[in-house]
This record gives sequence, structure tokens and C-alpha cells, in this order.
Amino acid sequence: MAIDEFDAKLHPNLTRKIVELFHNPRINSRNAQLVFVTHDSNLLDHNLLRRDQICFVQKDKYGASTLTSLVEYKGVRNDASYEKDYLRGKYGAIPNANIDQAIRHAKRLFVGKKHLPFCDQNPCTTVYQLVVELKK
Repeated sequence: MAIDEFDAKLHPNLTRKIVELFHNPRINSRNAQLVFVTHDSNLLDHNLLRRDQICFVQKDKYGASTLTSLVEYKGVRNDASYEKDYLRGKYGAIPNANIDQAIRHAKRLFVGKKHLPFCDQNPCTTVYQLVVELKK
């Protein structure tokens, strides 16, 4: 089974439980595989996934993506804190968060608009306001 944005509509505890179910030989007696894409770094846990079950995607400046297995990184122990190391940027695959560029883009989109019809309960304006407050 392949799932894109595995965590999009599910609570993090539920996504973890689903992965655990696939690892349980009593429940998954036919050895079905689950391949998923997620932004939930909580799943980067050596108690849940082996290094050979984790891959990271890094985009270059041209937008081309490279997929790298955690096994390919030298010096990563099986009991390492994958999530902590990932969030620190050890494995790459971290978005390029240029806050100044994001603010300029948000201003072009949102300045002077009270409500944007494509946003449910207007979260876009809220995000813009949050970014502006962070920039102060």
C-alpha cells in the first residue's frame, strides 16, 4: 500500500499505530508493505522504523529531488535519535525557509484583503499576520 501525505488527516498517534500494525506479524500475516510520504517527524523513531525503512528527499536549486536512505549516511547508529538529528539538519531534506522572501510573497497575496475565499476560516491571513509579528 502506498500513501502520500500519510499524516495529513490523521492524529500522530494514529499514524504511528498504523505503522505498528504493519510490523505486527500476527496482524500482518501476509507481510504487506506500507510505503508512505509524511512530514510527521515523530515517526523517525528507531523503535518504530529501521534505518533501511527511512528515506529523505532533498531538492536542489533547480527543483530536482534526490532520495537518500538513512542507511547511506555514515556513522548513524541504529539507536540514534533520528528525529532530533533530522530536525537539526544532519540528513539534509530541510526546507529552505527564507522568511524575508515569504513575507514579501505574503504581502503581495494578502495586503488589503479581509477574507480570501479559497481559505477555510481565513487561515492564510492568520499565517500572514503571524509571520509579520515574528518579523517585528
